[in-house]
Amino acid sequence: MVGGGAGMLMTPEPIFRAVGSIRDKNPHIIMLSPVGKLFNQNDAGRLSKKSHILFISGRYEGVDERVVESLVDGGLFNLGDFIFNWVEEVWASLGLYWWTSIR
Repeated sequence: MVGGGAGMLMTPEPIFRAVGSIRDKNPHIIMLSPVGKLFNQNDAGRLSKKSHILFISGRYEGVDERVVESLVDGGLFNLGDFIFNWVEEVWASLGLYWWTSIR
């Protein structure tokens, strides 16, 4: 983490290492962010055709901008005008979008 209090960001190095460890799979990398495009059913359908998808989601105030500039090739998305308390809620929401897009 970088900073403190209300301005705390996730540092990019651990994310770079994690993505580097699976780079050979050529994942489609997407960042979840409050400033991103609203994720919808069409996005879920389009992404369901990709063989490998990697979602990066931040905590606190977000992720260092270098992550977006260096890694994200699939765009920035948000899930709506609400706040999730736990990351499990985010993945459950994305799973529901995915499930309904392949049915």
